[in-house]
Amino acid sequence: MFRTDSITPHTLERNKMRRRLITALLVLFISLSIASVLVMYNIHTIPLEEKLVTTLYTYTNRGTYDGVASLKPNTVYYNKTTLRFGEGTFYRRITNQIDVNFTYTFEGSTPANITIQYAVDEYVETPQWTKSISELPIKTINTFGTEATVSINNISPINTSLIQDMVKAVQADTGISISVYSTNIKIEMSIKAETDENSINTTFSPELTMEFQSSRDEGDIISISGLENSDSDIITKTETIYHSWVQSQRYISYALSTVAFFGLVVTTWAYMRTRPHKPPKPEKLFEDFIAPYEEIIAETIQEPSVEKPRLAPVTKIIVETMDDLVKIAEILGKPILHTYQPPENHTFYVFDGTTRYEFTTTVSSMAERKTSIEREENEWENDQN
Repeated sequence: MFRTDSITPHTLERNKMRRRLITALLVLFISLSIASVLVMYNIHTIPLEEKLVTTLYTYTNRGTYDGVASLKPNTVYYNKTTLRFGEGTFYRRITNQIDVNFTYTFEGSTPANITIQYAVDEYVETPQWTKSISELPIKTINTFGTEATVSINNISPINTSLIQDMVKAVQADTGISISVYSTNIKIEMSIKAETDENSINTTFSPELTMEFQSSRDEGDIISISGLENSDSDIITKTETIYHSWVQSQRYISYALSTVAFFGLVVTTWAYMRTRPHKPPKPEKLFEDFIAPYEEIIAETIQEPSVEKPRLAPVTKIIVETMDDLVKIAEILGKPILHTYQPPENHTFYVFDGTTRYEFTTTVSSMAERKTSIEREENEWENDQN
């Protein structure tokens, strides 16, 4: 059943103010939600832990082999009895002996007590076997500073004839044909540098290779490699720093996001509740209006009429509400007749002899009543909340 009570102007104005307030709050919480997402994203780009790397010490090892070959009388290097590394090709048949020396340099970033130990090993190597031909015992050198230099000049000379004789003897004993072999000089070095705060231990193993080769294009030559050797390293200390303030900021961003999202949900719900409703279609309004009475209402094609008697005129009684007409129909046991006069008027009748009970309403009034009832219901719910 529709209620006919109207909304006062004061109530309408209060509803408008409420909607404006809800709209402002909705805009506020949308802005807060966007801001909270941005804050949360930015704070999560900052790591909770930071690794701080501190350089404690840097150092470099450098080792250089140098040497000179004694030559037999020859026609290749006219009037020349020696040939240094890098001056030309060492031909095995005119090379008598090769003298090798080695220079080592240690460079550190800060002054330190430097201890250098080294041992020298010379050996002949083929793809099948290795044989040591000379060794120098371990030697220790101590110094202080950022740099230390060691020169090793007592390496045993390489006698090419003796090397060839050794290879031939192995061939004779084993029956293995050896076309390529080498004489290697390897220096094993152990370096320790002690500063006031740190102790550094490292090793350095430079190796010189003199390979004896034979080919038609190049002849019998001695190919030398490994003259320059170097390596370097950095000693660091890594500390992990925990940023507690980042975690606190993350918790704050979580709380801000929760409040903003909750407020957004609530204000969106309230906004949807208070938004103006689209006016229903006339057919829907009429269906809602007669829904409680449809069992006692009969449709007519045209407005009903009664034949006027000569002595008793028709009495027309206009009732104020549909409920009043329904009560009359129930008392009289008569149906309610309905006629629609487009586009607005709906007329309902109950006939009792020459008496006509009538109630008339319009589509506009149906819409106003429906809107009035919905507003009152919303007002009541808002007051309850």
